[in-house]
Amino acid sequence: MKKLFNLALAFYCVSFLSAQEASEKLDSIISKIEDHKAYDREEFPLGLYTENYYKEESEFAEKQLEQLQDIKIDSLNETEQISLEMLKFKLQETIDRYKYESYLNPLLSDSGFHLSLAYQVRDLNNYDQVKAYL
Repeated sequence: MKKLFNLALAFYCVSFLSAQEASEKLDSIISKIEDHKAYDREEFPLGLYTENYYKEESEFAEKQLEQLQDIKIDSLNETEQISLEMLKFKLQETIDRYKYESYLNPLLSDSGFHLSLAYQVRDLNNYDQVKAYL
């Protein structure tokens, strides 16, 4: 009976550590994505729409997606499983944007930097502020 108890305890510990490791890996990848600065927003306040930018973002997304594949989804709780699936979808979307050359059409009737101009307007009280804004 003691051997059975020890075996069950060992299994529980391994399962717990595996779940903890999976959670930590997911958190680490999420933090890396959140901290990723694709371009200098001060230099390009309206966004960057070059082929090179889309390529670099696609490569970054591919690397993160590869790391996510190593996480055992069964080791995560329900909320983390949802986060993992949503993150995979978002990264694949970034890859597809480059694959299908979205940089060739950055302005659409329902999307693009021009729709958020009203939210990006800052105080324009002197020549230097206007010049910096433009």
